[in-house]
Amino acid sequence: MRRVSVCVLVITACLALSVGRLSAQSAGDKAWSTLRSGLAEKGDDRIVAIRVLGLLENNPKAGEIATAALADEKPEVRAAAADALGQMRAKYSVPKLKDMIKTEKDPGVVIAGARSLIAMGDPLGYAVYYAVLTGQKKSGGGLLDDQKKMLNDPKKMANSASNKESGSFHLPV
Repeated sequence: MRRVSVCVLVITACLALSVGRLSAQSAGDKAWSTLRSGLAEKGDDRIVAIRVLGLLENNPKAGEIATAALADEKPEVRAAAADALGQMRAKYSVPKLKDMIKTEKDPGVVIAGARSLIAMGDPLGYAVYYAVLTGQKKSGGGLLDDQKKMLNDPKKMANSASNKESGSFHLPV
């Protein structure tokens, strides 16, 4: 019950901040205070608070918080941060998202990062989707590392070229 009420308060605060209907400074402070309390939590409340930051377009403070959350220890928080940045259309975060995708080991976080890149018009998002679909990007290694390994192995390069030329692809088993 407490989690639901905190979530409702955080969402209400974010909506109020994004729409700009808060007339008094104290009301704005209260909204940010509610949001910060959700961000300070360790469980699902933190994930929800990060996700609702996406409702605050053109808000540098929300963007900073979401960008910092890309480095969180929990993959669910990192995925929520990537989604929020995409929802905000925070183009300044594209380099951080690309760096995160290169080194991220959790596939859910990689997909969230790719989704955000696509939302901001960056074609690398589609390349990441393709790499995940074809098995070129797997959990356990970064995309850049996997590509470097392929470039150093002539057999893998030949196999990759022939698969792309024939239009076929192999799903990982």
